[in-house]
Amino acid sequence: MGKLVELVYIESLESQGYGIVTLDAVERGPADAVVERDGKRRSVEVKYLGRDDDSFKAIVEAVKSGPKAQVGDLKGSINYVVLRIYEAAKQLQATMREGRHVAFVIDELTLHTVELQLENKWINWSDAKAYDDVGGKAQEFLQAQRKEYADLDRELAAVIRELGGSQSLAWPRS
Repeated sequence: MGKLVELVYIESLESQGYGIVTLDAVERGPADAVVERDGKRRSVEVKYLGRDDDSFKAIVEAVKSGPKAQVGDLKGSINYVVLRIYEAAKQLQATMREGRHVAFVIDELTLHTVELQLENKWINWSDAKAYDDVGGKAQEFLQAQRKEYADLDRELAAVIRELGGSQSLAWPRS
């Protein structure tokens, strides 16, 4: 689903008057696309937050036997968003410094896991950090990211600050 979302988002930029200079959404390049409007170029990386397997299983179970109360991991959700933006920012470091842009597209059924944190600005983007006191699955994700990005804790906020702008969207939009 992520690749489709990337292509649809880039197509929406085209409908806003941006010309597509390069399109790498189907490959693992430094940016999903480079777009241009009014002589200004932007390197765009799209990250998609959709349902994970556990969430899908919970939906199936709720359909079969009725809904069950579940408690979310507020800090784990913050980590996920911050670390995905960091990952995108790292990819964009291989592009021109000006005009780096991350679009974080959130599936409508998943939005509730991060909506409170985003709407209430719980994330200080200029001093972004990862929380260690998170649940098991979020802790596994954090450790995997630290293994992949050895300098993550030291450079997290600085790498995110390099972005020219990011935006958060709910998908699909109503």
